[in-house]
Amino acid sequence: MDYQTEQQINELVEGFNKKTLPKDLWTHEAHLTTAIWHLKKYDINEATCLLKSGIISYNLSVGGTNNGTSGYHETLTIFWITVIDYYVRINQPKSLLETCNSFLKCHLADKTLPFIFYEKANLLSSAARARFIHPDKRKLNDSALASFQLASL
Repeated sequence: MDYQTEQQINELVEGFNKKTLPKDLWTHEAHLTTAIWHLKKYDINEATCLLKSGIISYNLSVGGTNNGTSGYHETLTIFWITVIDYYVRINQPKSLLETCNSFLKCHLADKTLPFIFYEKANLLSSAARARFIHPDKRKLNDSALASFQLASL
């Protein structure tokens, strides 16, 4: 996916924040884009608070639930915020548009990335959905992310 303008990104995030974004548009890429937008505008702590509460309330607004088997997933949310924060920091001079487009094309945006850091059973558990659990296969830090950014998954 390539965004043509920052307005497209802003409209996506506005739809998410106002709970008007159609559920079928709340894709993996939309999640990542929304996180990038927040991390370009806020520090990681503020962005995390806004994203967590936003995802929970957005899920409810489109008829979803947030429980041990569906909806909001704490570990995945914190995982992706950590990955995206790393990318935003190393690409600080890039615009929002450039950051979104380049991130979505890099290996760090791959849906399977969490499974390099977590055993599948642990990541998909209700405990991981309810509260953050640390990776059990590899450490999640800037050094690990730098190596995966350049490698193919």
